[in-house]
Amino acid sequence: MVGRIIKITGTMVAYALYAVAVTAVLLWYLFPATTVRQWLLFRLHRAVPALQCTIGELKLASPGRLVLRDVRLSSGQQAEKVLLTFGQVSLAPDGLAMLRERKVLGRLRLQLASGGIVSRLEPEGSGKLHLEGQVRGVRLEQLQGVQARLGRSFSGTLSGSFRGLLDLRDPRQSRIEANLVLEQGELTLKKPVLGLDRLPYGLIGSSVLLEKGRLRLDKGNVESRLLHGEFHGSVIPGRDMADSAILLKGVVRPRPELFARLGKGVSRMVRSQLRKGALDFSITGSLAEPGILFPALAEARRGEDR
Repeated sequence: MVGRIIKITGTMVAYALYAVAVTAVLLWYLFPATTVRQWLLFRLHRAVPALQCTIGELKLASPGRLVLRDVRLSSGQQAEKVLLTFGQVSLAPDGLAMLRERKVLGRLRLQLASGGIVSRLEPEGSGKLHLEGQVRGVRLEQLQGVQARLGRSFSGTLSGSFRGLLDLRDPRQSRIEANLVLEQGELTLKKPVLGLDRLPYGLIGSSVLLEKGRLRLDKGNVESRLLHGEFHGSVIPGRDMADSAILLKGVVRPRPELFARLGKGVSRMVRSQLRKGALDFSITGSLAEPGILFPALAEARRGEDR
């Protein structure tokens, strides 16, 4: 009797394993790539209507990874002009972590500009994901679409870490904190500032908070051979990236190499203001057309004109 039960149980287990194997094979070879592609594009457009997305290739890869290649994002207003291109995007379950922590976990990897983004994903309720990950070695000079949209060139390497809650149904309810650093690069300026048409830098760093559709920057600092600066402020995304509103305030402390580039009149005014402390500045306007103001220098010029 016992032997018969064992035999029946063994047969059932064998059939179950066979069914699982057949199902896996069918999913592998009959993977509904077109349906998944359409679903992903629909969800992205619903979450961020201002962006359009195209996916060059989508397939299921071993072990259980969903892989997308040549993923391109463009502005809804200028769909023909690509802003960002991800060489590959892969999403996979984190099997070891799920066994260890006994909950659903995944891994997301994005290839971008010779670097990328890696994140751990943990679902929370309907349409929400906990994120925790890193930005690794993204080369700004390779972001040609962003540079073209903003009308200026820049270079450097972006790295950092982030964590938070992403709401796929309503991105404005997302809350993500990050610490980001740009290293060894250069920013071009549309109009000369303190005699500079470009700013070489060794480091630009800031803590960033995305909350209620607004980016808040805090504890920002700039280290350059020309100056040291500190800043804080916010960026309010617009319908188009270039139209996003920026408001930054901070101080700069010029270094000897910068003074050597200033004319005598400007140098005298700057040195006079530095006796009272650092030089205050503000940046307002759009990301494409920001305006930089040094209130103390503007007041000093008005005084000389009287």
